[in-house]
Amino acid sequence: MIIACIGMVVLATVTALGRQTNTGFCGAGKGVGGSICGSYTSYTPTAATSQPDSILMGPDNNIWISEGAISPAGDKIAKISLSGKLIAEYTVPTASSDPGGMCIGPDNNIWFGEWANSGLPNPPGVPVGKVGRVTVATGHIDEFQLSNPNAGPSGCVAGPDGAVWFTEHFTGKIEAFAPATFPAPASLIHSFTIPNGCPDSPIVGKAHASIWYADAGCGQGGVSEAGVGAITLGGGLIGQYLASPTSMGMRSAHGQGIVLGTDGYYWFCELMADKFGRVNPSNGHIDEYDPAAGAFPEQLVVARDGNLYASMFWGGAVNKIVTNGAGAPTITALANPNGDATAGLAVGIDSNIWYTGGSAGTVGKLY
Repeated sequence: MIIACIGMVVLATVTALGRQTNTGFCGAGKGVGGSICGSYTSYTPTAATSQPDSILMGPDNNIWISEGAISPAGDKIAKISLSGKLIAEYTVPTASSDPGGMCIGPDNNIWFGEWANSGLPNPPGVPVGKVGRVTVATGHIDEFQLSNPNAGPSGCVAGPDGAVWFTEHFTGKIEAFAPATFPAPASLIHSFTIPNGCPDSPIVGKAHASIWYADAGCGQGGVSEAGVGAITLGGGLIGQYLASPTSMGMRSAHGQGIVLGTDGYYWFCELMADKFGRVNPSNGHIDEYDPAAGAFPEQLVVARDGNLYASMFWGGAVNKIVTNGAGAPTITALANPNGDATAGLAVGIDSNIWYTGGSAGTVGKLY
C-alpha cells in the first residue's frame, strides 16, 4: 500500500545536528510500510570538503560512508549514527586513494575499492588500484594491490559462494576474493575479463547463481553503448544487453547503479544519457525512461515500500519510480530544498533512505 504524501506544506527547522525541511506530510500514517513522504534532513558529520560518496547500512546498525576527497579531509571510511553524529573515522593507509564502491562482505565487514587516478590519460597523481576491507569491530583496514593500478575497482557485492566480488571498471574485469585469507595473494580466487566491458555496481542475480553488473560502455574494442551484463559464478558470460548510445560522440550512456526491482526487472542508471534503463532478464530487452527532475542519475535503491529511488547528482531531487509490471513506471521527483546533491543511496534500518551529498560535504536522509 502506498500512503499518499500531501505537498503544499513546507515547514523548516534548523537544529544543531542538521537542517530539516519537511516537504510532505503523512500524518499518523508516516512510516507505515516504510513509506517515503518527501521530507529531508541534512547533516555535515565530517569535514565539509570530505566529499562523502559511497554509503551503506552497516551490520552494526550504523551508517557507513566513504570520504573520497583527494585531500587531508578525505581518504577515510566513516561511521555515523542514525542521528547524524560522527562516531569514528578510519584513515585508509594509502594516501590519495579515493575510496568508494562499498559493500558488506559475507564476513560482516565493510569492503571497498580504491579508485584514485585510475584510467585517466594524464592523472594528477599515481593510480592506486587497490581493494580494501574495514573490520567493523576494530576499524582496522587491510588492503590488496590489484595487478593493474589502473583497474578502477568501482563496486563490490557479497556473492552466494562466500566470496566478495569486485568490478574493475577500466580493465574490464570482475574478480572475487576469499575473506578468510584476505589480504594474502591467495585470497584472489577468481578473475574474469568482460569482452569490451567496463563493469560497475555488481549485484547478485535473481537466481542467486550469477553476478549482474552495470556496464559504463567506455569504448573498449570500439563499443560505446552502455547497458548491463551478467556472468555465472564460474565466469561464463550469460549476456550483455546494450542501451542506446548518447549523442555525445564516443561518450556512452554510462550504465551504473543496477538493482533488481520487486517487479523482477533489472533497473540501472544511464548517467550520461539522463535516463533510467529497465532490462527484461528473459530476453535482454531494454526500455528507457526519463527522470522527472534533475540530471546525471547515479544510484538506485529498492526501499521498504517496494519502490525504486534514484539519486540525481545535479538538482538533488531524488526520483521515485513506481513500477508497473511490463508497463511504463510512474516517476516523480522529491525535491530537496536543502540544495544537496545526491550521490550514494542506502536504505537504513530506520526505513529511511540515506544519501551522500558528494562535493556538498553532506549526509542526509529522506523520509
